[in-house]
Parts: sequence; C-alpha cells; structure tokens
Amino acid sequence: MRILIVEDQESLANLIKDGLESEGFSADCILTGETVLAQVMTANIKYDLILLDNMLPKKNGLEVCKSLRKEKIMIPIFMLTAKDNPSDIIKALEAGADDYLIKPFSFQVLLEKIRAITNQRRMLLEK
Repeated sequence: MRILIVEDQESLANLIKDGLESEGFSADCILTGETVLAQVMTANIKYDLILLDNMLPKKNGLEVCKSLRKEKIMIPIFMLTAKDNPSDIIKALEAGADDYLIKPFSFQVLLEKIRAITNQRRMLLEK
C-alpha cells in the first residue's frame, strides 16, 4: 500500500513516513498543497491513501481535497490537522475527506484508522 503524505512540517512528514514504512507501507511526502493534484494525476504511482494537513501554505488542505474530488479522484483522504473545532471537521468531511485526526495524535490510532479506511475500500471494490 502506497500513501501520500502532504504535510508542510518536514520533520513531522518524515516522522510519519518513517513510522509508516516501519509498518510495511510505502510513503511519499509533499510539503505544499499546490503540487498534490499534479502528483496524483501525472505520477506513474497509484496512491491508496492521502494523509493531508489542512493548514498548508498557499493552497490549504480543504482546497486540495475539493480539487481532488472535483477531478473525480476517489483516493481516500485522511485529514491530519491541529484544527480541532467541530466546524473545521465538518468542513473537511463536506469537502470530501474520509476521516479526520487532530494533532497531536497517537501514531497507533493513525495506523488503525488507515487500516480501517483501506479495509473498507478494499471490501467495497471486491463486491
């Protein structure tokens, strides 16, 4: 399984990447929201999940999420963000996010949520 991490804090992005890779996942990191759509649409890499920070410079996570969904890209999107207001969570879900986790977060909880999302998708595709 390949995961795209979109996080402007490079140290956190690398920490998440290292943790995911130690669990057997493959992961790539992008530090800005501007290049996500191009990465997903033009890369020869098929992503199974996108971990997306909301507070990105220039193009925030909500805009990225909306752009991906507008292009009919249905890769599961998991928002990881410090924004903890219920209205922020609702906006993300309405924009097309599949799940939402507030920073700081437990890495174990993140792993279980990733597994749950990907298992749901896999089961739907097998029907």
